[in-house]
Amino acid sequence: MVTITDIAKLAGVAKSTVSRYLNNGSVSEATKNKIERVINETSYAPNAFAQSLKAKKTNIIGTIVPRLDSYASSHTLIGIDEQLRELNYQMLISNSGQDLDQEIENIYTLAKQKVAGMILLPSQVTDAHLEAFKELHLPVLLVGQQHETIHSIIHNDYEAAYDLGKHVLEKGHRKIAFLGVTGKDIAVGVMRKKDFSGR
Repeated sequence: MVTITDIAKLAGVAKSTVSRYLNNGSVSEATKNKIERVINETSYAPNAFAQSLKAKKTNIIGTIVPRLDSYASSHTLIGIDEQLRELNYQMLISNSGQDLDQEIENIYTLAKQKVAGMILLPSQVTDAHLEAFKELHLPVLLVGQQHETIHSIIHNDYEAAYDLGKHVLEKGHRKIAFLGVTGKDIAVGVMRKKDFSGR
């Protein structure tokens, strides 16, 4: 695997010069051309994660999921990844294992990696979440849950539950059981249940 040291040797410049070039620093036009030629010839690809640790701003978005073995989570991650790639961003995934304390810890850990922003698929939004967001000053997007102070993308759980209940009734069923989660999960535990039971 070609390294930044190899690029420097082949281009006849210092390693720090190659580093400046890769981080859009000040490099003369002649030196820039030499480095670009070597990079093209060797098909060198800089390590985006390593670069992010040194840079003030990165093209990495931290994404926190409650579980990796969920059909919904995995398909949502695929969609997020596709959109981020189109915008020249990379996704760094962190799994909380459905543990709220771990989820909060993951927020702070990703911030230390200097991510450009975070996308969360939380089961709930607590005061600890809000405190972390306020403290870290990072762009945050919630997916699946809604909060008035944070950008959110939500499913229409209320209407979906209504349509499901209506369909079941139209099929002639009358003894219907609803299996859900606790009310702490507003989207699934409250909104879906609320309209499934009728409006």
